Amino acid sequence: MKIQISGDTAEFVDEQLGAVMDNAFSGLYLVLVVLFLFIGLREAGIVSIVIPLAIMMALSFLNAADMTLNNITLFSMVLAVGMLVDNGIVIMENVDRLRAKGLDSRLAAEAGTNQIAPAIMASTLTTLAAFFPIALTPWNYGSLY
Repeated sequence: MKIQISGDTAEFVDEQLGAVMDNAFSGLYLVLVVLFLFIGLREAGIVSIVIPLAIMMALSFLNAADMTLNNITLFSMVLAVGMLVDNGIVIMENVDRLRAKGLDSRLAAEAGTNQIAPAIMASTLTTLAAFFPIALTPWNYGSLY
């Protein structure tokens, strides 16, 4: 009996993953530059920590749930990171507004987050609701792409 490999996509997958990682780093760099230009170095620094942390947590969840990385999960992660950055900008701007009014940093962070949290939650839940039917499909859409 002879075993022969009929198809090996390992090189293709490795190249694609490398391209995704390169694009992710480029995207992170561009996001940080834009944030630095518009909201400052401190806030851009916070985002530079939060984005990779969120991606690592998402990848850990995918691994724990025995899910694969495919076009759907990659799109979902890009969408989630975009929402994370948008929500973070809104919260940071509100915190900065409260600090400008004279509140200390800790109190401004607590009050600013509490003021915006219901709107952030509503926005996130409506986005999740729009994509929830895809999660209920019985087969893997990612295998189509």
